[in-house]
Amino acid sequence: MGLMKALHFITTQQQRRKVKPKFQYASAGSTTRATRCLTRFERSHVTELVQQLVPLDPKAQQDQIKEIMQQLSKLPVAFFPVKREMRIDYSKTYPYRSTKRGG
Repeated sequence: MGLMKALHFITTQQQRRKVKPKFQYASAGSTTRATRCLTRFERSHVTELVQQLVPLDPKAQQDQIKEIMQQLSKLPVAFFPVKREMRIDYSKTYPYRSTKRGG
């Protein structure tokens, strides 16, 4: 019986294992990526349009944003979300530290 129990323990070990997440992700806007290799003219045109798009306020200047987005949609460019990666801190402070020893 002990051998069967040990074999069962070994085979189900991977299923019982819980991995703590190391990172937490938060959205940080979006970026443009080319769907194919761009020509020099296309690349300069895309960067120019994106630079026009950055300082605009989405609440106040929706008309200008729509125009720029329509021009960008004609080019071989796709928008991808960017996520900020933040490490989760699992470290614990030692509860019995002494101020004499620099703790």
